[in-house]
Amino acid sequence: EKDDLVIGSTANLRWSYAIAKALDECLALSYAQEKKIDTIIARFFNTTGPRQTGRYGMVLPNFVTSALTGEPLMVHGTGTQSRCFAHVYDVVEAIVRLLNARSAVGQVFNIGNDSEITIADLAAKVVEMTGSKSEIRTIPYDEAYPQGFEDMLRRVPDVSKLERVTGFRPRLTLETIISDLITEPGEINI
Repeated sequence: EKDDLVIGSTANLRWSYAIAKALDECLALSYAQEKKIDTIIARFFNTTGPRQTGRYGMVLPNFVTSALTGEPLMVHGTGTQSRCFAHVYDVVEAIVRLLNARSAVGQVFNIGNDSEITIADLAAKVVEMTGSKSEIRTIPYDEAYPQGFEDMLRRVPDVSKLERVTGFRPRLTLETIISDLITEPGEINI
């Protein structure tokens, strides 16, 4: 939360999202200081859970939907890029604990799970847990995204500060998340 930022060229539109979030944090903290209001910044990392849809590109609900409908699971790039997924129930608990921690005021916190998995392994796990016969296909980035797309190869939140300040550490596993998405999927048209 205190490290310097690593942001790519503004010519690469992918970075506009990160830049906008960083600017929001700066503005919120400055406003809080100027107006003397309590502010806590929360950075969310791949929150997912029951009934989430893949409408906006969320990989895990899209994989579950594809597996449940027998469609191929589409892995962009090589699948070696890694992510971490946090259950929405853990995220809500982390937020509530932060709101009740006086020492959290004026600080920035990563909220997520630090259990890492590659996207290819995630696809295989979803196929296994759904009992699907869906195939897993890889699509080169240049076929899936506009020219100049740049992906982060590894995104793992450090949640040690969250644990230090609130005593909370995400506890729900990826298997629990997948199981919940299978049991209560988002919009699926079978």
